[in-house]
Amino acid sequence: MNDLDLVRRVTRDLWYWQGLRFVPIGIVGLVAGVTYSPAWPEAVPEGVVLLLGFVIAVVGYRAADRYYARTMGTVHPDLSMTRLRSQVKWFAVYPAMVLSLVLDAALAPSVFVSGPVWAASLVLYWWSTGRGREHYLVLASLTALFAFLPIAEPTLAGRAAFGVFFAWFGLVYVIAGILDHVALTRALPARAS
Repeated sequence: MNDLDLVRRVTRDLWYWQGLRFVPIGIVGLVAGVTYSPAWPEAVPEGVVLLLGFVIAVVGYRAADRYYARTMGTVHPDLSMTRLRSQVKWFAVYPAMVLSLVLDAALAPSVFVSGPVWAASLVLYWWSTGRGREHYLVLASLTALFAFLPIAEPTLAGRAAFGVFFAWFGLVYVIAGILDHVALTRALPARAS
């Protein structure tokens, strides 16, 4: 990919490449996964912990938003270029992700369906946001391996796997967010404040 092509892809999807915004959301996913675990101490109210995590995520997201505006300015995308992506996301990808969780919870199949479905969503996200960040392919491959979780550990079939899976996906957000930021700053070095 040449430099001009990379700049076009990045600026078209700038918001998606600004990964520090996703790190606090990933931390909430990690917290949610841990609170969902049977090892969570009953004396600690999980609702309060999740609410605190949500507040911290909003504050962290806003701080990252201000950082990117200050160091990189803003780009207003041509939404007509991303209309198909939005339609596929809202009418196919997100429903498939929710349906996979429902199937895992209701049926506890011998494979964890959400693993490969959510892995496919990561690949589609990577593809639709300019590619160029190959770490999504690695994270998607690792996420797909969750299909085998009930085979490797039968006590983690169906809903019992949700804690581990949500914690993993929170970690995916943190890792991808940091690596997205690195890829962005390499593609478009920050201007002086």
